[in-house]
Order: sequence, then structure tokens, then C-alpha cells
Amino acid sequence: MVTAENIPADFCFFNTVFQAVNDEDWVALTTTTGTTAKVSDLEAGNTYHYTVHVTKLNGETVNGEFSTYVSRTIPSLTAPSGLKVSSVSGSNVTLAWNAVTDADTYDIYTYTASAGAWEYYGSSTAASIKITHTAEGTYKYRIRAYREIDGVKFVSSYSSNNSSKNS
Repeated sequence: MVTAENIPADFCFFNTVFQAVNDEDWVALTTTTGTTAKVSDLEAGNTYHYTVHVTKLNGETVNGEFSTYVSRTIPSLTAPSGLKVSSVSGSNVTLAWNAVTDADTYDIYTYTASAGAWEYYGSSTAASIKITHTAEGTYKYRIRAYREIDGVKFVSSYSSNNSSKNS
């Protein structure tokens, strides 16, 4: 969120928000009459810089100064690798995978033919989890890593699938 600060609420103004990706040129991103602008479609691994420029104030075109710019680097998380079923005992399955650098938690998903879709199972802060199934069948598993920064969740792509048969 980009914020224009210290502007009285009764002013009628237009702010132009500029963005630079990594060390490229500044580009006008959006114009807003408010004090915030939402940006999206940010790519992992890039550093984004933002500044705000007041372009109209109370109906008059102005050439105000640019605000101090703010920057944010979007973290890049690799997909978890090495997903394997490390043990199966009745309805209990233990999954393990290679830890991802900078991941806070892993989301685990299961798939069965009867469900017909991937379903969220739960999360783990470790690179393993024990799952208890309530029905017999063949299950597929996939996981993804995530990291949270300032309340924003960044996720990796999904791991390769692995499967097990429970009895």
C-alpha cells in the first residue's frame, strides 16, 4: 500500500503514483484522489519502488514535489522438492520433503478420486507431517511453502505430487 501522508482531508487533489521495477525507469502507475493506491501483479524476486506526486490541487494543475520513495522486494520461494511418503501404517501416512529456505510454513493438500478435487489438509512448520485418513483409498499429496511479511502471504508453486494407498 502506498500512502500520501500529511495532506488535509478537505483538499481536493489528484495523486499520481509512480513505480520503478528494480533499477528501471519510473512509470506512472495510477492516479488517485485518495491517500492510498493498491498495486497487484507483483513478481517474486523483483524490487518495486514507489513515489507519489501531487498533480492537481483544488482544481489547479500543480507540479508538486515527489514524495520520498518506498521500496519492497517481493520474496522468491522455490517449490518444495523431494516430497515422499516416508511411512504408511493403516490410516496413518507420514509425508516428508526438503525444507525451503525462508519458508515459514507449508500448506498440505490431499486429493482422492471420490473428492475429485484438491483439498486443503492443514499446515506444518516442519518439513514433514503425519496425516490420518478416515477412509480407505489412494491419496495424492502436494504441498507449497509460504512466508508472511507484514501481514502479506507469499506462496511458492506446488511441489510435485506423490501418492499412497491406505487400508
